[in-house]
Amino acid sequence: MVSVIVIGVLIILVFLFFKAKSFQHRIYTILIVAFILFFYVSGSRVIAENNVDVTSFNGMVTAGKLYVGWLGNIFENTKDIVGNAIKMDWKGDS
Repeated sequence: MVSVIVIGVLIILVFLFFKAKSFQHRIYTILIVAFILFFYVSGSRVIAENNVDVTSFNGMVTAGKLYVGWLGNIFENTKDIVGNAIKMDWKGDS
């Protein structure tokens, strides 16, 4: 059911993309499509890898907690990578 809704929203957004007259509106449409695809694909993957039953309320709560934790780990890892890149010696003493 969720797949049908996501595909329907994406079809509507693609239609709006071609109807948009300005470049700015097309960029916004592309960004919205990218965000929807990211959240759908990543959420589906997290739920599938953890075998969460999303047909019950408790399963939905568990899926939500797992997904928010997964997103938190992405931000933590990004923070660590950026922090390590900043600490590096980029002068290249040559």
